Amino acid sequence: MPFFEDRILTDSIETNTRIEYTPVSRFVRKFFPKNDFFIEQKGESCLFIASGTYRVGWIGKTFFNNAIEKALSSVKKHMQEEGVNLKTILEA
Repeated sequence: MPFFEDRILTDSIETNTRIEYTPVSRFVRKFFPKNDFFIEQKGESCLFIASGTYRVGWIGKTFFNNAIEKALSSVKKHMQEEGVNLKTILEA
């Protein structure tokens, strides 16, 4: 069973393209509702934007703030590395 379900959302071929990944599990979806990827044309180049939505609530922030900050910094580092990798792949 796949962990994420993907949907490509777009109004028309001329508009920006958005790819949304949603967890299949209802339990996981409570804490990680979705991840989005946007591809936006800027002149002769493209802008690729990745965003993630996470819910931790006040209990998570109160008791696990340090762990959450550490995890988010790890995610930010991963996103930066993936951005470099995607740029290399797309420019090849």
